[in-house]
Amino acid sequence: MFIISTVSEDSYQHIQGKTSRKVWLSLERAYAPITTSLEFTLKNQLLRITTKGDEKPADYLSRVNEYATALANIGEPMKDKDLVMLTIAGLREEYNVIKGNLLTR
Repeated sequence: MFIISTVSEDSYQHIQGKTSRKVWLSLERAYAPITTSLEFTLKNQLLRITTKGDEKPADYLSRVNEYATALANIGEPMKDKDLVMLTIAGLREEYNVIKGNLLTR
């Protein structure tokens, strides 16, 4: 309610969502400048994403999802199959059954 109460009437048309995060993201999509640099940065981060040290798989997947959501929010969503391939490629060997199977063939 705080966010909604602080925006101008002209901005109401851009407000979507029932949570403060969704409202904020809808306003961000409407007003934040979308630059090629931001798109490049987000895609590069996804292309290079790997599990960190002793990072739990859930935390890793959360990071992947954050980048994918950010790309979707600027109008550049990744295809699901591409996102899955990048996610699997960044897993450590102990979690990556598919990668291990491909290497042994």
